[in-house]
Amino acid sequence: MSRTSQPKGVVCNRTFDKYACWPDGLPNTIVNVSCPWYLPWYNTVQDGFVFRKCGPDGNWVMDSIRQPWRDSSQCKDDPKDDRAQTAAGCRTAQVLMQYCIGANYYWLLIEGIYLHNLLVIAVFSEKSYFNIYLCIGWGAPVLFVVPWVVVKYLYENTG
Repeated sequence: MSRTSQPKGVVCNRTFDKYACWPDGLPNTIVNVSCPWYLPWYNTVQDGFVFRKCGPDGNWVMDSIRQPWRDSSQCKDDPKDDRAQTAAGCRTAQVLMQYCIGANYYWLLIEGIYLHNLLVIAVFSEKSYFNIYLCIGWGAPVLFVVPWVVVKYLYENTG
């Protein structure tokens, strides 16, 4: 708090309400201060204000539960932004999970084919099938995950 002199007459006293520092307020006025700098979303609300009413008797106006009334609506975080970001992250994780499940099964198939080739076909040729195995192991799950993503997007995209 700054060291300014006390105003003369009836005023609502300067105070800190665990949200913002309030200056002295004249009776029957609305006092405003900038949104607090410590809010995690401050960069989106830095131009906003929080308001408090000073009553005619020099006391801050109370709400229905006997707390000082305060309008901090301009300093609130927009929850819509969080929902969209959370939904996108959740969907991305779900797609990655489905892809990994598919890749797991295809790598099991590749191991079986590789062992089969070691036991049976290796006698007849020295040709390397490693690139083919890579394409099947990582590429085949894409053939199933992409249509699944399209169907989920078209029929179950609820926001």
